[in-house]
Amino acid sequence: MLVTVATILAACSFVPGIQGDATAPLLISGRVMDGPRSVPEAQLLLDALAVEANPGDRAPYSQTFEPNADGTFELHLALTPELRALAAANGGFINFRLTGIWGADEAPVIAVFGFPREVAADAWADEAPTIELRPIGQTPNVDPGVPVPLPAET
Repeated sequence: MLVTVATILAACSFVPGIQGDATAPLLISGRVMDGPRSVPEAQLLLDALAVEANPGDRAPYSQTFEPNADGTFELHLALTPELRALAAANGGFINFRLTGIWGADEAPVIAVFGFPREVAADAWADEAPTIELRPIGQTPNVDPGVPVPLPAET
């Protein structure tokens, strides 16, 4: 599994610091954290997932990014025909997976966050999430530098 993630990261195109087309709508923002420390050295992989994906299937859209020097990121993504087709096949939504990987090659640290975004015409219909991307199993802490929205009370 770890080798697969590393292979995927190496095979995707890399956009240093730009984090997508700055003129495109914001998809997601946040900060990569490991305990109390920001992780600017992380590699971020964004996948748009097919509606009926199976383990090992290649994502219809993948892009790698790098966080800023303080570990923050803003990923901008315009809707392509492929992404519109994914949304049409999934009731107007696209499911994304954001994976962060850092550390030694023999024991990398991995953080994963899955989220849906709704599509309307040529833009994202819902608000972009702001997150702390943390290693699997780590409890998120609120970082005053990156506001994390709280779930609405029901």
